[in-house]
Amino acid sequence: MASQNETSQNFLPSSEGEHGEEHLRSRMLIVVGAIVLLVLAAVVIALAVRYAQESYDRDVRNWEVRLGLTADARAQAVSSWVSDQKEELSAIANNMNLRLYLTEVIEMEEALLSGEEMESPDMMQVSFLRNYLSATAQRVGYQAQVTNMVPANVAVEGNAGLYLLLHMAHMPEEGQRPLMVSTVGAPAIKGKIEEFINSVPLTKTQMLPPYLNKNGEVSIAFLVPVYAVQGDEIAESQIGFILGVRTIDESLFPLLKTPAVAEKTAETLLLQKGNNDVFEYLSPLRDGTGALERKSSSHSPQLALTSAIKHTNGFEIDKEDYAGKNVLMTSRAIEGTDWTLLHKVEKKEALWDSERRRVGVISMAMLASGLVLVLVWGVWRHGTSLRYKRLAARFKSQERLLRLVTDNQPDPMFILDSGGRFCFANEPVSRQVRMQRDAITGKRVVDVFGAAAASDYHELQKKAHEAGNMSYLRRIADDSKPGGERVVQTRYIPLDRVPRILTGGATSGVLVVEQDITRAIIERERRERSLNQLIDTLVTLIDRRDSYSADHSRHVAQIAQAIASEMHLEQSYIDTVVIAAKLMNLGKILLPRSLLEKTGKLTAAERKQVEAAIASSADFLGDLEFNGPVVETLQQARENWDGSGPLNLSGEASLITARIVNLANAFVAMVSSRAYRKGMDTDTVLKLFMDDIGTRYERRVVVALANYLENTKNAPDWLKGE
Repeated sequence: MASQNETSQNFLPSSEGEHGEEHLRSRMLIVVGAIVLLVLAAVVIALAVRYAQESYDRDVRNWEVRLGLTADARAQAVSSWVSDQKEELSAIANNMNLRLYLTEVIEMEEALLSGEEMESPDMMQVSFLRNYLSATAQRVGYQAQVTNMVPANVAVEGNAGLYLLLHMAHMPEEGQRPLMVSTVGAPAIKGKIEEFINSVPLTKTQMLPPYLNKNGEVSIAFLVPVYAVQGDEIAESQIGFILGVRTIDESLFPLLKTPAVAEKTAETLLLQKGNNDVFEYLSPLRDGTGALERKSSSHSPQLALTSAIKHTNGFEIDKEDYAGKNVLMTSRAIEGTDWTLLHKVEKKEALWDSERRRVGVISMAMLASGLVLVLVWGVWRHGTSLRYKRLAARFKSQERLLRLVTDNQPDPMFILDSGGRFCFANEPVSRQVRMQRDAITGKRVVDVFGAAAASDYHELQKKAHEAGNMSYLRRIADDSKPGGERVVQTRYIPLDRVPRILTGGATSGVLVVEQDITRAIIERERRERSLNQLIDTLVTLIDRRDSYSADHSRHVAQIAQAIASEMHLEQSYIDTVVIAAKLMNLGKILLPRSLLEKTGKLTAAERKQVEAAIASSADFLGDLEFNGPVVETLQQARENWDGSGPLNLSGEASLITARIVNLANAFVAMVSSRAYRKGMDTDTVLKLFMDDIGTRYERRVVVALANYLENTKNAPDWLKGE
């Protein structure tokens, strides 16, 4: 029988141990399986995203090539057009008959200026040049188009023409117009054309940037130098120019159209730099805007216009066109000009299929991964449900322990969450507000303590989270307490996270502990009253023995308090300077009355005796307890700012309270009348103090005294009477 019991006892622990090990292995398998599934899901998503992105990038590269081929073709067409214009005008400038005629004209003008006689050029040559220019203008597009009917004897001005101009260096008279020959209907040389001729260097072919003429058409001008018959192509041999003016609407802009383009939003535009950091569209836009009518700031990097001009020959995928659409774009510089060609297509049209395919692949991967995660979550829920039950039971036990400990504390304690709601309150709180403890949980502060107190709680809770632990003293009316009030000290301790056993979720909050310190405050106030009475008694004793300096200590205390208040010092410092000022002459009780009542000036020995007695004031007070450094202030009250005092304390090595008492004592002594002298006026005293800044006194203390004295309403009556 004993053997059976022993076997049974040995079996139970063994069975429990095996069950524990099996449970641990099961949990490990769940964890490992979950990790494997999560890794697989992450790999699937990563591969899907990578595949989708590579496919998308490949389509973008294809569009870069596609747009680049179109841009290259259109740029070449525009460059050829510009080159053709220059070549046609250069051919006119190199015509031997024209150069010979212009050379003869120059020689004739120079002969006339020197007084020689010379035959005038043959009018047949003039007629030949005009006909030659007219024929060339009609052939290459510089023939003027006149639409308005005018009388036969009135000159007609068109929108295009060719001109033969003299070089300004060969003009016979200053200000004379350089025009020699022009085609019929050529526009007058004025405005932009005249500015162009007068401003550009004329030793090589120049182009006037396109502009809107008076008819609203886009015009352009070229200026080609003409050299003497036997001269080289240098500035000294230059005798004239060929000026060509024409419109480009019907000859240049059609070159921008791309044949057989399937994209509806594809568009090719010409751009140029304007004045004052402005970029402009040289060609018409698809939305009906005319050429040179739309402009934009060069400081708009998101615009396709800006990117094309600043980053020529570049490719961009997310720029904004003039209609606010995101586009794919590429640009090319036009050779021989400062123009830029922009070819673009809306991103939505170009990459619609690519974007849809990318989103589809990623979505499918995300869906598959989501199913995996749901499976993992289900397995995890199944494997941890028992553990949660055990944790819940343990949390409940901890909550009971927390309540047991706090309910036996005499002080009210409670926790507020970040929203100002009660998460926890102990039994003293329940008794204080006369509510059930469970009823308090979840309520707002205003519902428990009222609106007046709620405002303070919310404000101090916010400050506690910003500054850390803090205390706040409140006086509450209570007829049952001595003095008719009770004093409560409330401590606020910020909590980064309130325990979940109290909230069920993650939230920050604050622990509030309230302690009734009425008795301690009453006792402290009683001690302060006794100390003040003792101080007043000692001051009265001193004043009675020294009738000539009666009330000196009280006056010093008033001035010291005024200076400390003007400097916005803490209340403890203000109290310290007042007490120290009142007691600084306590040592005079050691002096004989005859010395105190002496009417004449003191001898050096007597003055030394008085100073020694005053210095001993701190020794009398060494055993008394003050709330501030009263004794230390008295010990340092004769220190100077430059360190020349008895203790050699310079600058801020001495207490600020000592520096204030030192200045206040000197001020009262100088403005007060004595038996052997009359008191000085405050302006004179302040001037002396200003002179001693940096040696005897600190600047801040002197300035505070001066600011106080400027307001005569605050000055005490004894000072006004001085």
